[in-house]
Amino acid sequence: MNTVRLLICVALICSSALANATESCESPLCDGIPAGTFSGKVIAVIDGDTLLVFRDRHPVKVRLAEIDAPEKAQPYGSASKQSLVELVMGKQIQVASRVVDDYGRVVATVHIGEINVNHEQVRRGMAWEYSRYHSNRELMALQREAQQERRGLWAGEGAVEPSQWRKQHPSIFVGRPAGAASAVAPAPADPAL
Repeated sequence: MNTVRLLICVALICSSALANATESCESPLCDGIPAGTFSGKVIAVIDGDTLLVFRDRHPVKVRLAEIDAPEKAQPYGSASKQSLVELVMGKQIQVASRVVDDYGRVVATVHIGEINVNHEQVRRGMAWEYSRYHSNRELMALQREAQQERRGLWAGEGAVEPSQWRKQHPSIFVGRPAGAASAVAPAPADPAL
């Protein structure tokens, strides 16, 4: 029950931060959404494709665009989350926002230095490229490479895309939207915040 309360609080804070944002993108799909690129510190990793980023004294939930990581209860779900923790936890990142999804998450491409985090998760075999929503040939090539090299979730046989896995295990997601988190990895205390 405490996890549910935490998620509700985070959602309210995130929606408040988005409502108070002064920048907005030009596309009609992005009415009132923080535009362009912003930087922030990663304060939590929710799963292999979702982060909490501290921006302008507010946490913002960020969903990595063009990829789909295994669900936490799915094979490689924990490994995918751990991979993302190792890449970004507690670090300053660049977020190139695109849109806010139906769950209030900023959908974005994330960079840490020269590393495209979205691409790195796919390269490591810790997420699928989500070509249903893009035509990024580089990302598709990274997935083919990970499959050929049998990295991460491609090490075994029968990897199941998260959307299919959710359909096969609907009881796990009763009462929460697909992609919603049940727990987060908290950031270490930072007196500078």
